[in-house]
Amino acid sequence: MKFLHKHDIDPDNLETFAKVIRRNFTVGMKEIISIAKQMKWDFLPENEQHVETVLALTRELNHSLTQENYEVLKSLWEDPTSKRVVAEKRSHLGVTHIDYYWGRVKDIIQPTYAPNEEDILHVRNRTAGAYSVLIRYENSFFEFYDVGGQKPEREKWGKILSTVDLKAIIYFVASDEWDVIDAIEDRDFSQTKLQISRAIFRELVGSDIVPKNLPVTVFLNRFDMFSERINSDAGMKSFRETFENYKGADKNPKEAINCVIDFFKDGISDKHMQRVNKFHCTTALDRNAMVPIWNAVREQIFESRLDEDLL
Repeated sequence: MKFLHKHDIDPDNLETFAKVIRRNFTVGMKEIISIAKQMKWDFLPENEQHVETVLALTRELNHSLTQENYEVLKSLWEDPTSKRVVAEKRSHLGVTHIDYYWGRVKDIIQPTYAPNEEDILHVRNRTAGAYSVLIRYENSFFEFYDVGGQKPEREKWGKILSTVDLKAIIYFVASDEWDVIDAIEDRDFSQTKLQISRAIFRELVGSDIVPKNLPVTVFLNRFDMFSERINSDAGMKSFRETFENYKGADKNPKEAINCVIDFFKDGISDKHMQRVNKFHCTTALDRNAMVPIWNAVREQIFESRLDEDLL
């Protein structure tokens, strides 16, 4: 949102982002190793020792890319198995844009490195806790509260809702994760991240947790990655296996995302769906595409609150 409204990032936050980005190298490589083991894809013999080194490294509290571990991480990154994981299982990675950062590694590894806008937009970091940011847009101020969606973070929702005078909720969904299992949420490996996200959404709009006059807007995020998967043979096959009732055309992202929207609406009463303003397809990497979406959401929020005040 800061980039969307052309707000500068202060030096302290830049340093924080630099630490997160360097940590993305080790976290991303651990994820690649984990997926490779699940798929029974072997690394080159000369890299097997590096696998154990990275797994030991990521057990340390403050692990990240350093001059000392660069060669080990680089050797693993260049292994054909790592390339295969990124090519075929990118949606299963938390650090989805690890290849982008390896393209910038010579700058990132420098002690004086300061992230640019693109670097920050590519950051993947799980939201822990709740924090707010104040944005000025034209003649209005908007305060955003970012609260994580995983089970430990959802416990904080009630406190935010009871202590903050919220005007709207924006609910983010990783649209490309229709077949990705969340081991943190689902220990028996029977539900995908998209199924868990829908269950949380249904609880959000169908319970008394959220005030009935609070409008909810859904951002189907990572639509670029969703489209990329739908346009591939393997991704389309997986989508049809997940959504057996899908009647749309092959490799048609618009028809496929409408199927996902119907999946989220299914089982929710018309009464509760009245609280949902709209579903928007978004991508965090395209600021220009977000501008009209944000303007539409802003108007929807104003209209919803105006209708409530008039009533």
